[in-house]
Amino acid sequence: MKKTIIIFVLVILVIVLIYFASNIPYFIKVAHQEGNPWVTFRAIISLNHNHRYSQLSQNPEKYIMRSSDFNAALKSLCKDKGWLSFEQLGASVSFQDKNGKHILGVFWPYTRFFKVLEIKTL
Repeated sequence: MKKTIIIFVLVILVIVLIYFASNIPYFIKVAHQEGNPWVTFRAIISLNHNHRYSQLSQNPEKYIMRSSDFNAALKSLCKDKGWLSFEQLGASVSFQDKNGKHILGVFWPYTRFFKVLEIKTL
């Protein structure tokens, strides 16, 4: 009886390992979609320490935010940058600074839990 249980558990473990090994290319593709995955992982970890957004890169200027907290993160980014307002237009966000200059932000999902925002000046 004990031998049968051990064999059953080993078979289940082998099936699970085969499943994960077959999905490694997918996980690598997702992790590398924004360049160096370590930068992205550090940014996501900083989101877990009460930050609304975290900067991924300087040039182009990219930020990562939680999908569930996206509007609050946009308001926080707008306030921190000194921009007056923002308006969401589909998959883009239009910001306006104090001089009346428009700044465009384009966002896309990184995963279902996080969105990436790229800032483009017009």
